[in-house]
Amino acid sequence: MKKFILTFLFISVSSLLLTAQITIKPGGGFNYLDYSRSTNNWDRFGGIGYQVGSTVKIGRQFYFEPGVFWMANISEFSQIEGDNGSGPIRLNHQLNTLRVPLLAGYNFWDSQGASVDFNVVLGPVFNFVVGVENSIPNTSAPAKDDYNTVFWGGNLGLNIAYWWLFLDVGYEMGFSKLYKDTDQFGSAKANTFYLNIGIRIRL
Repeated sequence: MKKFILTFLFISVSSLLLTAQITIKPGGGFNYLDYSRSTNNWDRFGGIGYQVGSTVKIGRQFYFEPGVFWMANISEFSQIEGDNGSGPIRLNHQLNTLRVPLLAGYNFWDSQGASVDFNVVLGPVFNFVVGVENSIPNTSAPAKDDYNTVFWGGNLGLNIAYWWLFLDVGYEMGFSKLYKDTDQFGSAKANTFYLNIGIRIRL
């Protein structure tokens, strides 16, 4: 029975991919990371970061759109009392992640081969931490090992396309905590605004 179910699912998914309209959407853009709260040791201020990657849109009016992006989230950290009594410290903090959105969408212009698309998308997003860069090393600012390996959130966005160009804008609300040690770094979550511009390639 288990083998039959797996075979049925494989055939069903394969048939969907063969019959559905598939569009590849490589692109890049900018993001703004806003922390849900600060800690006792550090104040955090969001900054402008950037990302590059691609999604694959499967379907027409109702569709599925997974993707992968390399993200650089940039912010400024400010410490009231510096390490070893050295006074206030301000540094730039860059959090690098692989962002994996698994979105579902609805196209308000359901016309075969339409030159204009206007879509609403929503779904979960998973962020895998790959690196951290602090402009001042050897401080108590969070390093890569202080972050959870993955944190996730919910995404709501708008996608507008004209011929082969597209513009995606959206907001990701963080649902999970960023740091392993919440006593030291707090229970902050990451809320992110993003904008992507790119091209769409219909297969």
